[in-house]
Amino acid sequence: MKAHETILQPVLEGTKQYIVPLFQRTYSWKSDNWKTLWDDLLSLYISESARKHFLGALVSMPVDMTPAGVNKFLLIDGQQRITTLFLILAAIRDIAITKDDRNLSDQINELYLINKWAEGTNSLKLFPSQTDREQFSKIIFRKDDLDGNNNVVKAFRYFKGKLEGKDSSGKPIDLKRMHTTLVQEIMVVNIVLDKDENPYLIFESLNAKGEPLTQADLVRNYILMRITNSEEQEVAYRDFWMPMQNSLGGELTSFIWRYLVKDTNSAKIIRLDEIYDDVKQRLSKAKPSKVVDLLVDMHTFAGYYLSLINPENEQNKEIRKRLKRLNRWDVKTTYPFLLNVYRDYKERRISAQDYCGVLDILESYIIRRSVGRIPTNALNKTFLSLYKSFDIGSPTKSIENDLIQRDWPGDSAFLSSWAHFPIYLSGTAKCRHILESLESAMTLNKEPVDLTNAQISIEHVMPQTLNEEWEQLLGEKAADIYDTYLHTIGNLTLTGSNSDLGNESLLEKRKIYAQSNFALNKELADAIVWGEYIIKQRAQKLGKFAIEIWKHPGETAKTTANGSANNQDPTGKKPTGFSLFGTEYQIDSWRDMMLTVLGELAARHGNEFEEKAVQVKTSRRAHIARQSDNMIAPMQIPGSDLWVEANQSSRSVLWVINQTLSILGDREEDFEAYW
Repeated sequence: MKAHETILQPVLEGTKQYIVPLFQRTYSWKSDNWKTLWDDLLSLYISESARKHFLGALVSMPVDMTPAGVNKFLLIDGQQRITTLFLILAAIRDIAITKDDRNLSDQINELYLINKWAEGTNSLKLFPSQTDREQFSKIIFRKDDLDGNNNVVKAFRYFKGKLEGKDSSGKPIDLKRMHTTLVQEIMVVNIVLDKDENPYLIFESLNAKGEPLTQADLVRNYILMRITNSEEQEVAYRDFWMPMQNSLGGELTSFIWRYLVKDTNSAKIIRLDEIYDDVKQRLSKAKPSKVVDLLVDMHTFAGYYLSLINPENEQNKEIRKRLKRLNRWDVKTTYPFLLNVYRDYKERRISAQDYCGVLDILESYIIRRSVGRIPTNALNKTFLSLYKSFDIGSPTKSIENDLIQRDWPGDSAFLSSWAHFPIYLSGTAKCRHILESLESAMTLNKEPVDLTNAQISIEHVMPQTLNEEWEQLLGEKAADIYDTYLHTIGNLTLTGSNSDLGNESLLEKRKIYAQSNFALNKELADAIVWGEYIIKQRAQKLGKFAIEIWKHPGETAKTTANGSANNQDPTGKKPTGFSLFGTEYQIDSWRDMMLTVLGELAARHGNEFEEKAVQVKTSRRAHIARQSDNMIAPMQIPGSDLWVEANQSSRSVLWVINQTLSILGDREEDFEAYW
């Protein structure tokens, strides 16, 4: 390894080419990076004293020289910086042409941008990765049809605009002076590795500097570096990695995690920040051909994953419909299991009907547990281990027999929670899904309502704000009825006329219900009174449809399952600890668990916690509040001004934690309790 400080000029001059390796990310600098560099350049430009500006390190490794005599260097670190400098030089050159300064434009072009006598791609002094290559080449060779959405083009136009403007004193930019500033006053540490050094290990050690890489970036880099044949590496990147990256975008890291854990032992689940380490461990002794096999398999599963997150990609109408329904409940914990089932379906081990049956079971399991207010923390391990029970000879029966042991409420348990569950507080998507499913099951209309209509909304029969007329209608128990039943299924319906209904009296609402095409509203049009009995009666009627929509296998399946005990109910159990955002905690009481978790969330979210955590409440009481007056056993949340009701059952503790995570935008699977 050779390292020395130098100005930019000798780094760029000469017949050479810097190649951005495939394991490097695409050009990712944004406007804040450009502004910082421009401010530094402008400071040097207007300075009257001779001084230098250190830009950072450029790390490269020589590769075999081509017959054309171009010295080639693999650019290990400094891609973002050097690409930006090339773009600034190209911008100075182009503006110089418009000002008839042919001498300056030719000097920049032939000394710093191109290898004048080389042919083809060898003529470029910087050879970017595939994604950036086309637009960068067009800039260097002064083509007109640039893609304005490309980041390289955006950077070029940014600096061109600055160079065509004025300096801090209001004078036009002197292009010759700026050119001199750039190539003679910018300093870099030029590090050239020996040919026998491992470029990826060097790159990995430098990762803490510059733009941070995602776990997906690190996995890509490692896989491509392990494919030693350059042609195979190019094919692997173009045909397998890039399609995944382009189609999944920001979901790529999540996909890779779910791909890795889909066959894992649920006792050891890798964290999101352990993805790269896991891939390295799997491939540490693998031959390049095995690395390619893993990438090809990952690419195949990426297609399945794309259909899970965007069901429009699934061709089968019935499967597509069910995936859309499941996604409304935001249960990505099912994805590792469903990736395996998707493969079985695509490879024709199971039929489309079998796959639909599996999706129906998952929907029933998730909705019944949600209505029963069963904590979701165990779902991660449930779905990671579920495929072990999956029998392609009997797909639906096999997972029914497994899930029946894992807190899947039967009809009686489901219906006992149904009438009092505040489904509206679960969110619009989930609430609408319940109501739309009931509407579809109840309608006898040959031309049913188009439930995709954006004007359809959720209507509270008893309005969210009670006026005097409604209080008189509800009677002396108005406050209790309001607190208990406002957001429950018996008081909810669908309408396309929500703005007309509002706080109208029941009599006025009946007139609008009578004109409605919704099956849900037929009986409402005949309602003379409204109160606890009517709401519960309506919930009971709707519940009969619900248990048919979200079927439960019943007692028969329970007797055929292996073992009848369920170890996922915390009732009567002593907690031993919990995991939060990948960190393990030891506690010895449910109260300590709740206070510790809430304290950590308060520290993590700051003011957002203070504002949002008070939304953790039911129709009967507030679980977190700014005042402790109405609490039985109030305790102040560590690091917060808020109070939490400490008089809670084990299930209630888990519910409070899950609700807080959800309200703050965290994932429920980031928390897991042990007992």
